[in-house]
Amino acid sequence: MAIAKTKVEQSRIPADQNSEEPTTAVTEKNPVAQPVVLASSEEMRRIRKHAQKIASVDGPVLIAGESGTGKSLIAEFIHHKSPRRGEPVVRWGAGSFDEGTIAATLFGHTAQAFTSARQAVPGLLQSVDKGTLILDDVDALSASAQKMLLSVLDSGIIYRLGAPRSGIRTDVRIIATTNKNLDRLVENGHFRDDLLNRLRRWRLNIPPLRDRPDDVRVLATLFLRRFQNTLNEVNREKRFSSDALSLLAALPWRANCRELQEAVENAALFGLPVAHENGRLDVLDLRGVAKVLFDPHHSPVGGLYVIPETMRTEERIHRIWSLTGGNVSLTSRILGCSRNTIYGLIRSRQWLLS
Repeated sequence: MAIAKTKVEQSRIPADQNSEEPTTAVTEKNPVAQPVVLASSEEMRRIRKHAQKIASVDGPVLIAGESGTGKSLIAEFIHHKSPRRGEPVVRWGAGSFDEGTIAATLFGHTAQAFTSARQAVPGLLQSVDKGTLILDDVDALSASAQKMLLSVLDSGIIYRLGAPRSGIRTDVRIIATTNKNLDRLVENGHFRDDLLNRLRRWRLNIPPLRDRPDDVRVLATLFLRRFQNTLNEVNREKRFSSDALSLLAALPWRANCRELQEAVENAALFGLPVAHENGRLDVLDLRGVAKVLFDPHHSPVGGLYVIPETMRTEERIHRIWSLTGGNVSLTSRILGCSRNTIYGLIRSRQWLLS
């Protein structure tokens, strides 16, 4: 059995819980590593306010949402806004480990609790005493680990593997994240109903990026600035044109923030130098990353929108016109065709946005 290695992040950062940071859609860390939730869309602004309120009270938190929406970063934001902000915070994901490793890592074990256990090792729930444990992929917990976690939530006592009668008291806040429908898992018998009820004492649901295009614009700008900093390009800073941001906002982003960040970095690195004078990345710059964005053979998520070479010109125009929200100018610039051609197709084919 291999014990998952974890790094305890000791954070002692004073924070004003009533402060109003700049607004966007994921959590950015400032120079002293304090997360700041950025939220341009109305929905993410609401989530940010709720997260701040949840931070001011204690108890378990459940954060649900698709992969890549920033659940764990929102969890870090809650910790750093909470009274526990001066205590350790640890993020650990259960999704990549087997049942025995999960139990030993979370709850600890005594010497000789299993074959490879040569000495006693404290679990994360003991190591993070007084702090916060961000438990990613809580849906991956086995039935026995779910039972043990429920016991900790109910009693505040940890029972290590190999010491079922020798409990250790702990005071830890658990913030669990999942990209699964836990209610459905409960119905199917794969998750404990009582554990779910305990975890969702406070609950946040993070919407996918495709449902908040306003956040895409701000995030794209943020990711571009971050990437330029890593390239030491601060003195020749690039920025997106409004048309380029409109194109990015029109894409569905099935891998959410992760895929957007990858697309932005590709555009910054490989985009065509069409605007040397003002340093702007325009729609034509995004054509340099089009294969990553649109081609199922290059995109890690199977293609954000698939435009095969065999697709007829009219179909290609209709596909991009639809995905840009009916923006004729933007469609024209992406495909290099005239606006009159697009307008003619709209009228003759009676195209409507779905």
